[in-house]
Amino acid sequence: MKEKMIALHGGIGLDSVYLRRSLQPIENSFDVHHYDRHKTEPKGEDFDSWVEQLESVRSKEFGNEPIVLFGHSFGGFLALEYALKYPEKLKGLILCATGPKIRLV
Repeated sequence: MKEKMIALHGGIGLDSVYLRRSLQPIENSFDVHHYDRHKTEPKGEDFDSWVEQLESVRSKEFGNEPIVLFGHSFGGFLALEYALKYPEKLKGLILCATGPKIRLV
């Protein structure tokens, strides 16, 4: 059985076209759902809103099953925020070309 994965593309304003081509070789091992953030834009422009929208997509696509979350560049920042809020919903986290996100406390 294939692992379930959500792939988050980079850049604000980009879509998943480039990432679909890049991740195509792993589709024999993963059931990849490409999340185009700009197509499902939540109310508000902040990580809390984006994390909640991502959780809604995860739940709709995969139910209660934990997933692998892949984030490229800016998508990695969103993946990190999601992992901090919903660690129990993840089987794994893959970050590609993602810098550290610093939280000021």
